[in-house]
Amino acid sequence: MDEAIENAKEAIALWIETVLDAGQSMPKPGSVAACQKKRAFKSWVWASLEIDPALLSDVSLGGTVRLVERLLINAMRQTA
Repeated sequence: MDEAIENAKEAIALWIETVLDAGQSMPKPGSVAACQKKRAFKSWVWASLEIDPALLSDVSLGGTVRLVERLLINAMRQTA
């Protein structure tokens, strides 16, 4: 289970980075409870994951700043 969670964290971080690099917008967060009620997800195991913002940046220091910068750039592209 621990390895699966670590793999999920890596996959999420890579997905976020791919979306930001492509200039796409991030989807709005949804309700976990709503997803858990769906028949398709009935037997799934659920976990809450924390993603380190530093993983989303080429810069080792200031990863949070870089992530915020990328989100702001994408937001400006969406409104232009």
